Amino acid sequence: MIEVYRPTREIVPGARVTGARLVDGRIYYDIILDDGRKFGHERDAEDAVRDLRITSATLTSVELRGGNVAYTMAKVEQAYTLVGLLQQEWLSRDGRLRTPTGVRLSGDGLDYEVLDGGRPGVMHETEIRTLSALGIFGARIVGAELKDGNVYFTLAESNFTRRG
Repeated sequence: MIEVYRPTREIVPGARVTGARLVDGRIYYDIILDDGRKFGHERDAEDAVRDLRITSATLTSVELRGGNVAYTMAKVEQAYTLVGLLQQEWLSRDGRLRTPTGVRLSGDGLDYEVLDGGRPGVMHETEIRTLSALGIFGARIVGAELKDGNVYFTLAESNFTRRG
């Protein structure tokens, strides 16, 4: 099993999520608005998986855990991130704008071939940092590809440990 976490504040901005559950392929969220009103929010499980940037998976459970909604999935094939998010992360880290042109597995993570101010270079990201940024636990990256403005990560299950 692979778990993907999403902060509850992203479910319905400006509201508090007090419950989450999966019932017959639909996710039900219990929500309290800032003014104290309660309501339920319902989503199709497939839509939620897409929102998590997972290309294909079988959602097996949904629950609140530590200020996050934890989505447990089986048969996860790929996750992806937008190149723009990766660029933004690098820019915030060191103030340099780089353009990824390729990606490959390397050592403890990934090497991104980049153009850095017009010059070729390499940015290394560890597998742990990459998966944490995606909110994914219980997986390892076994392949990576830059395609259509996204970086796709082929995943395989690893020793599954739940995040607190």
